Amino acid sequence: MKIGILTKAMDNTPTGIGRYAKNLVENLIKIDKTNEYFFIHYKKSDQGFYKNKNEIVIKRYTWLPKILNDSLAFLFIDKYHLDVIHEVSQINFLFPLKAKTVITVHDIYFLINEKNLIKKFLLKLLYNYIYKRADKLIADSESTKKDLIKHLGLAKEKIQVIRGAVEPSFKVIQKRKSDRKKSPYILFVGTLEPRKNLERLIKAFYQFKVKTDYKHNLIMVGEKGWKYQAIFKKVKSLNLNKEVVFTGHVTNNNLILLYNQASLLVFPSLYEGLGLPPLEAMACGCPVITSKISSLPEYCGKAAYYINPYDTKQLTKAIVKVLADKKLKRRMVELGLAQVKKFSWKKTAKKTMLIYNSLL
Repeated sequence: MKIGILTKAMDNTPTGIGRYAKNLVENLIKIDKTNEYFFIHYKKSDQGFYKNKNEIVIKRYTWLPKILNDSLAFLFIDKYHLDVIHEVSQINFLFPLKAKTVITVHDIYFLINEKNLIKKFLLKLLYNYIYKRADKLIADSESTKKDLIKHLGLAKEKIQVIRGAVEPSFKVIQKRKSDRKKSPYILFVGTLEPRKNLERLIKAFYQFKVKTDYKHNLIMVGEKGWKYQAIFKKVKSLNLNKEVVFTGHVTNNNLILLYNQASLLVFPSLYEGLGLPPLEAMACGCPVITSKISSLPEYCGKAAYYINPYDTKQLTKAIVKVLADKKLKRRMVELGLAQVKKFSWKKTAKKTMLIYNSLL
């Protein structure tokens, strides 16, 4: 069987979806010796990932809207006689294809949170049209599956939950003496955008600095997303320019170091379909404060300290509590290391492969 997987999310600096694609395909290649895989993206690459693999580079119509651009490109894909095509970036396939189609839906945040009724109506039409025509949908969490059923009326039998995992390279590393001399810090990892709730995090951090003697900084790792400007304005308005550090994208090796050396990870997101930073932090022995909403409790289990993401005071108190209570912190680290072991990319790949096989 010939299976095409869209790896276009890996073409640029890989964020969550790009890393999902990378880990999924690397593990599929390892475990599946029967099917033939084709990796479809927009620009020829010399990445080791594509070496000796079936690489399909499709034409990009940059002057068109993204969804139309992606779908037009697939009008020319039938010549490869693929049996299954898997879109891991949520939305595609406006036009019919001969191949069976699988779409991974990470979340439908933009539909749920759209305030403009006309835009919401049009988004719902688009999602319904694409998702109902797909042969199978993969959701990263039960939370996303429930959203698809509730907001789009999709049949539950069409959606299978297959969770993501943490790369094996994320682990506890032995701390050097020089690391102990570094300034302590609280960490956030994720795209800088409204859904990550960063304005409240910054305000909670400000209250934490005002009310305590802790010398911690706040390090925020991630690229600028949509409507990120308000985040920087909040830092400036609270005069936290020296205490809040924005790193932009960092390599995996540096991210692993940051997790290992952080006092804790704070991840107060308002919505997550696949929120991997809390699990990555746990794998590195870093305690986690996160929101008790959407998919986060599914991934974090009993290992995280949960807060209401809309309550800034509660978030401030949680930061103080975890930093002050060494016994609690040790317990959170132990539970976190155990929680991470419940997930693996090998399991994710195996379940995904079974979906491909079931379609034919």
